[in-house]
Amino acid sequence: MSSNSADRGICWFCVSCTVVVVVVLAVAVVVVVVVVVVEVVVVVVVVVVVVVVVVVVVVVVVVVVVVVVVVVIVVVEVVVVVVVVVVVVVVVVVVVVVVVVVVVVEVELVVVVVVVVVVVVVVVVVVVVVVVVVVVVVVVVVVVVVIVVVVVVIVEVEVVVVIVVVV
Repeated sequence: MSSNSADRGICWFCVSCTVVVVVVLAVAVVVVVVVVVVEVVVVVVVVVVVVVVVVVVVVVVVVVVVVVVVVVIVVVEVVVVVVVVVVVVVVVVVVVVVVVVVVVVEVELVVVVVVVVVVVVVVVVVVVVVVVVVVVVVVVVVVVVVIVVVVVVIVEVEVVVVIVVVV
């Protein structure tokens, strides 16, 4: 700068400092905006991934529950058919035995045969009921284990996806 009073109007050093400060501030604002936009995009992606995983989990659980219900219904129907067939066979056998005993043997033996047949029928019905209960319990346990495994696997995948997206 010269000592001449006409040159004192503008300080070129101050103007260049101001330009540098404005440029640095502009770059800082652009960097902050870019970082915020990237963070918002990452958050949106994570939210979308989590929502998709939750929807998949819900769909899988619903499908598994429907399959379990259908399997239980089919098992119960099969067991009911088996019980009905066993009862019909036992009743037919009892009737045939009673008729044969009445025709061929004395009446005293009929009472013994009827008691034996009633005991056999009761034992058969109890065995069938126990088998049905065991089958239903096994099916329910298997279904619950499958549901738990599916949910655990889906949750693990969701955690890995979130970690990968965040990183």
